[in-house]
Amino acid sequence: MPQASSRVAGGNSATVIYGWDARIIAGSDESALLRLWREKRGEADPIRQRLVDRLGRATFFLNCECYRVHTGHAVSISLEQVWLPGLFWMEAFVQGVVEQGGALFEAAYLPTSVTKEEAAEIYMPRLQHTMLLARRSQSVLSVITGDGRWFATTVEADPVYQTALIAAEKAFWQAVHFGRPPRLFGPMPRRSGGQGVRPPTTEDAADPAACVVLPMSVDKSELTIGEPRRRRDKDHLGFVASQACLVCGRKPCEAHHLRFAQPRALGRKVSDEFTVPLCRLHHRKLHAFGSEARWWNEVRVDPLPVARELWAQSRQSRQSVGRAGSELSPRDTEAPESGALSDQPATPA
Repeated sequence: MPQASSRVAGGNSATVIYGWDARIIAGSDESALLRLWREKRGEADPIRQRLVDRLGRATFFLNCECYRVHTGHAVSISLEQVWLPGLFWMEAFVQGVVEQGGALFEAAYLPTSVTKEEAAEIYMPRLQHTMLLARRSQSVLSVITGDGRWFATTVEADPVYQTALIAAEKAFWQAVHFGRPPRLFGPMPRRSGGQGVRPPTTEDAADPAACVVLPMSVDKSELTIGEPRRRRDKDHLGFVASQACLVCGRKPCEAHHLRFAQPRALGRKVSDEFTVPLCRLHHRKLHAFGSEARWWNEVRVDPLPVARELWAQSRQSRQSVGRAGSELSPRDTEAPESGALSDQPATPA
């Protein structure tokens, strides 16, 4: 399972999607979605970065104090940004963590009087976004309302909702970088067999750890993304190497495997369909950089659509002679990273 990375807050919100953006991307307001798209592209002033979200941060310490008084449990201040290597278009801001139980703590302010269920529904995209990247199974939403009320509610991680949210946010990120106006994604699906939200009980207030009901392991039958397939096709690798470098346009190139395109497997590279052309210079720079996903983000290139297009072109050109790439069975073996098919940049003679 991938581990979350973290750093002190201070990233560039124009190049990635945060939890407060997820509320708009997963919402139903098309004008707000277009406004966010223009902000991310630098075509609109982002000064309004959601007033309600800013008020939530402004009331963070008051929310922490209310939660401590009513539950007897303290909140550790985090103020970090977290991300996962394979989801380079997503980052999350973690405000705090409940010391007993380890649930994420989200402070919120709502100007109108709402119920616990309504508040959780409003913040659902943001909470699921943050829990996904922070690898947590539970989040506590602490709310102060405009009429002077306070309450807290517990939200559990929903793997089906998070899978759909990944797709929605990636589609929006691609729309930003390729200049295509975004479209509403539609309602987020929920995990079968129950709601993703429930208000805390009196037992939860006494022991927040008791309300963790979703383990960190995920039932794969509930996910919309199945097991990855790892195809091997030497002819396709040659076809990719004959293309121009994605960064500078130079030739000749080497076929580079996008390591973040599929989950890691011991001694097995990602499928050959996830390869793109890189000249020797940029191939070396990528491997020396460390975080591949962030390197692609810095050069402002989304390699996945290019890899899929090259795979489609390669297979289509050879279908007539029956030379399409073969698919490995689970018992097949593949060359390790240091083998003949390694995508490490070649060493000049």
